[in-house]
Amino acid sequence: MKTSKSSSRLALTLLVALAVSISGQTTPKYSYDAQKKFIPAELGEVYLGMPFAELVKKFDFSRSDVSDYRFGYLPVMIPFEKGNIREVYFEVHGLSESEIKPMLRQEKGMTKEVNDGKTFEFEKTFDRLDPAKAVDKGFLYQITVHYKPEFDLKSHVIKTFGNNGTVHDPDDEYHFYDIQWAPSTKDGLKWLIRSFHEGEGHSIQLIGRIPNTRWDPNP
Repeated sequence: MKTSKSSSRLALTLLVALAVSISGQTTPKYSYDAQKKFIPAELGEVYLGMPFAELVKKFDFSRSDVSDYRFGYLPVMIPFEKGNIREVYFEVHGLSESEIKPMLRQEKGMTKEVNDGKTFEFEKTFDRLDPAKAVDKGFLYQITVHYKPEFDLKSHVIKTFGNNGTVHDPDDEYHFYDIQWAPSTKDGLKWLIRSFHEGEGHSIQLIGRIPNTRWDPNP
């Protein structure tokens, strides 16, 4: 009888260990330490794969601007005047429209838009993210960093990401970016890094090709 109980406990222990092992293989542990060489230092310890509940503690969302959130992810822009950066855009995976809407508050304010080199100012009703109402689910999988127009972004990205990226000419029919890199980091994350420096965009996209997101490497 004792042998039977011991065998059962041993079998249960092995099953738990196997489950933990499988879980570890299928759910990589993303980290700032692994990714920091690609993350602008001005942003601090933020990383792709970071839980949404942690992200809302890292930045000031009081003047955030949430755009169309009907597609299973939260798209939110925040002003971020630090160094050569002026704005930062985040996309958070795993949040439905019904989960996002209660986290928002509406506020009227003035906004600016640049078109053909001209700046237009107009009133807009903003959807602001309220961190106090943030749910404990979802994770960050994309960061777009918008730089000041006078910043030499091309030299910066080549120095930071290397001169071996894929270059697209602005006149190319399929011009989605100016330079793209596709590195990997030691935490297992596959990246797409895109620079937009030739036109008015003046930004870089940091995209994590995390399973089940819209950038899933095996959709």
